[in-house]
Amino acid sequence: MHRLGSLTILFTFSAVAAFAGAPAGSAPAATAAPAAAAVLDGKTALERLKALAGTWEGTIVGPEKAPAKSIFSVTAGGTAVVEKMFPDTPHEMVTVYFLEGAALRVTHYCSAGNQPHMRFDARASTADDLRFAFDGGTGFDPKKDLHVHAARLTFSPDGALTEEWEFHNEGGKNGIHAMTLTRAAS
Repeated sequence: MHRLGSLTILFTFSAVAAFAGAPAGSAPAATAAPAAAAVLDGKTALERLKALAGTWEGTIVGPEKAPAKSIFSVTAGGTAVVEKMFPDTPHEMVTVYFLEGAALRVTHYCSAGNQPHMRFDARASTADDLRFAFDGGTGFDPKKDLHVHAARLTFSPDGALTEEWEFHNEGGKNGIHAMTLTRAAS
């Protein structure tokens, strides 16, 4: 339980459900891409992430409406995107999106002291709704320790970006922490 309280403070997120009004602690809805749409591949999804390069600011979703900030940068000759969340704070975290062959992978360097790995879920994603599923990690036991288990980045027509981070603890879903950001600078 100590890690749960600590991580809640570290993120300063409010545990909220996905936009569908699901109960707190539920996962983002796993809707499949429309049948008529082509399945999005990892390289195309990485290109979408590369377009985020710059500074994004906004608020944590929930009653507290705390400020949030992420800085996205393209690195390694265009083969990876680094997201620095809550920069220059004690809660700073880094997420690296990168291609492993044709597969888009994610490693999240969490302020909780662990490094969950995720893979791009092409079947559940669209160009405006990128989803990432748990794929192991280091520094924790997924059957009992608190960790990020899935992520979702949603691009709004108005240019906003919403990030949802699903947490698991003691082997089950623990909640979703979300923030909505808009571009502050390139």
